Amino acid sequence: MDPMQDVDGIIAIVCVIMIMPAINLQHRDRVRGRQWVGPWIARRGQYGAYHALMQELRQEDPRSYKNFVRMDKDTFTELLELVTPLIKKKDTFMRNSILDIIKNRVFIVCVPNSNQEWQNVANQFEEKWQFPNCIGAMDGKHVAIKCPARSGSTYYNYKHFFSIILLAIVDADYNFVYVDVGCNGRSNDSGVFNKSKLYELLETNKIGVPPLRPLPGRDSCVPYVIVGDDAFPLKPYLLKPYPNRQLDMDKRIFNYRLSRARRISENVFGILTSRSGVFQRPIALGPDKASLIVLAICALHNFSRARSRNIYTPAGGFDDSDRPGEWRNEQRRDSVFDIEQQAGNRNADNARNVRDEYCE
Repeated sequence: MDPMQDVDGIIAIVCVIMIMPAINLQHRDRVRGRQWVGPWIARRGQYGAYHALMQELRQEDPRSYKNFVRMDKDTFTELLELVTPLIKKKDTFMRNSILDIIKNRVFIVCVPNSNQEWQNVANQFEEKWQFPNCIGAMDGKHVAIKCPARSGSTYYNYKHFFSIILLAIVDADYNFVYVDVGCNGRSNDSGVFNKSKLYELLETNKIGVPPLRPLPGRDSCVPYVIVGDDAFPLKPYLLKPYPNRQLDMDKRIFNYRLSRARRISENVFGILTSRSGVFQRPIALGPDKASLIVLAICALHNFSRARSRNIYTPAGGFDDSDRPGEWRNEQRRDSVFDIEQQAGNRNADNARNVRDEYCE
């Protein structure tokens, strides 16, 4: 399956909650015969902000229009056309039907599931970041939410606020290839990963990761790997840096190369929070609704990168070898924070051997 297969359908489904922020996840009884919308709302096509003011802005100041919607007019029109059939009135239970489709999807982004698709990701990492056999960079973030009712301390994290966790893997071109969101804030990266569907798939290799192969100039066969930080457990397929204790030069170089490849995920999360005002304060919704919003934003990130990347992520937006990305310099108030690092992970010998082979 192509990684971007059916992306239009996925984007259309998840973006409903961006176009309709007040959407209701729970079915509520309605009074029989009640109008679906009031007459004053029905006139929004003639007097509403989008049909009036936004059209004027697009014609009079295209540059401000692009800055406002983070897309050019053709891309935004395409997105609106994808969503329109889903938000038009069809029956009383239209909104519930859409959300059932959203909630029943396992992945918001199509995960590669064949040898060749994963090999394409690995080729990008080797070409752009000189890290062979790498099939993704993984990271996790706390996304602040309001205190869920009757939840106790379940969503209360180590930074002393309530949150859900976003766990994601990105490719070498700053796109999401896997997203898992909704785990309670008390969990750390390791706990979220061990509970995720991805963990099961990687442990049993049910997603088509290519077989073991030697690294360039080497004879020993090693697995393809995902790179992460110290918070994750060391696995044969998941590399993290050596602990910073009495490292020799080879291990220091390895840590640098791994951190360089892993910086991709830092940049994606940075762009995500700087482009979306939703993350600038705690999301005033429960965990389920907040998770849907986060999923939609991740899908919109991929959509914007595919359709309008020069506007969504202009030159200088990401880190390069000489200077940090512009998102690092932006003054903003985020409600997205790093996951707590977990100390004392005991790693299996085969996982340490794999890391040593990459180091050598």
